[in-house]
This record gives sequence, structure tokens and C-alpha cells, in this order.
Amino acid sequence: MIIIALSGCDGSGKTTLATELSKILRKHGIKVRYRKEFEYFLLKYLFKMLGTRIEKERRKYL
Repeated sequence: MIIIALSGCDGSGKTTLATELSKILRKHGIKVRYRKEFEYFLLKYLFKMLGTRIEKERRKYL
């Protein structure tokens, strides 16, 4: 199994790149599973509890 992670600022093209990469890999017969950060089971609840605080910190760095 290979994991490819993309990170970057909002609007930098992460989703576009991930979508296109997954299409290319599937075209070549490679099994692909695309997951977004907030779809992870445990992190989803943690971010709900800390959402406002995390958003404030994230905005400081943008």
C-alpha cells in the first residue's frame, strides 16, 4: 500500500490534483481510495469539538 498525502493552503489545487491523479492511476489499473481529511472517523468528532479554535488558528497562518 502506498499513501499519497497533499497539503497546502485553501484554493491551491489540492483537490483538483488529487482527483486527476486518481483518474490517471485508475486508468492504469491501480486501485485507488480517495479520502478527504475530514472524512476520517475519529478526527471528524475531534474537529467538531475544537472547530472554532482550530479555524481561528488556521486563519492566522493564511
